[in-house]
Amino acid sequence: MSRPRLLGASMEPLADLHETQTRSSQLFVELGRSFPIAGFIRPVVSGPEDWLVKLRSFHPRRDAWRGRAALSPRAFRRRTELAEEQLERRNGLYDLILQTQTLFAPGDIAKSRPYVIYADNTYSLTRKLFPAWAPLSKAADREWLELEQKTFRQARAVFGKTRWVGKAVVRDYGCDPATVFTVGGGTNSIAATLTGKSYERRIALFVGNKYELKGVPTLLEAWAAVREQLPEALLWIVGVEPPRGARRDLPSVQWLGYVTDRAQLDAFYRDASVFVLPTQFEAWGNAVAEAMGCGLPCVTTNVGGLPEVVDDGSTGVLVPPRDPDALAAGLVALLSDPARAEKLGHAGYAKARAQMTWKAVADRMTPHLEAAAGD
Repeated sequence: MSRPRLLGASMEPLADLHETQTRSSQLFVELGRSFPIAGFIRPVVSGPEDWLVKLRSFHPRRDAWRGRAALSPRAFRRRTELAEEQLERRNGLYDLILQTQTLFAPGDIAKSRPYVIYADNTYSLTRKLFPAWAPLSKAADREWLELEQKTFRQARAVFGKTRWVGKAVVRDYGCDPATVFTVGGGTNSIAATLTGKSYERRIALFVGNKYELKGVPTLLEAWAAVREQLPEALLWIVGVEPPRGARRDLPSVQWLGYVTDRAQLDAFYRDASVFVLPTQFEAWGNAVAEAMGCGLPCVTTNVGGLPEVVDDGSTGVLVPPRDPDALAAGLVALLSDPARAEKLGHAGYAKARAQMTWKAVADRMTPHLEAAAGD
């Protein structure tokens, strides 16, 4: 019996997935070893329509503005229309749509096209736990929830990266628990070996793309306490720059900017001894998974899906968000004890290799994809 033909639907550029690496491109590479991949649709709003959405979504804070534009119901509907146009051209060429996230519906879902969703977050969780990320108006908030609910509920299966998001899909959107499955997430960075890796240098590495959300102010406050106890410790910050007026002349803090070169980022993971991410909200934690895949013990917060990624005391240390004292204590405990850092780092590496490969995720999806295509 032949396997169903999968059609990917995503905002990511997946058409050249063997050439261009994105967050989920390797998932489709692995699924392609078992299923025929019929292609991809990518309903991106562009040109004047995109500018109009952004103009109508204005907010004085840049991150909030971006969030409002991304979660604009107008944008959702237009993306869905574009998805429908692209799907019409592929009629008869696929058996099941695999969509990542819920920023649009896979076309006109009243046509009963079979589809499944792979998600790491929901808007219901964002609005409850970190509303500053996407402060929608009351009308837009209500409309987005309705659009997302309909998209989730008409999917033949919903794959959550964590149990945390799976519970939200059932609780907040009324999905049938029998159709919601936790399959985990993969990392695009797993070291071939940890041979020769040292934990002696007392270098803490941060990787994140949002200054406030990812907790950089808390990290800098905690770092002052770390330096009092460990004067030789260094902090490398990748992915963000300090805002105007903030101090950037601390001799122990190196601002490395946004890194696009994968080899360079892997080198930072390889040379650091501890990973730190004091985020206020995190659905999954791509950077945390990458750090574990490179053998780094992680000091991060006990929010969102992170407690399912980092095992407190075994692969890292979990602390409350916005708590510089607890964060400093966690960093000092690992930076001052290379043997413990190595033990936790190796345990995290073993977990990443066993559970956080895209092959493992694809294997967990496979029986449910076959069932969804056959319904």
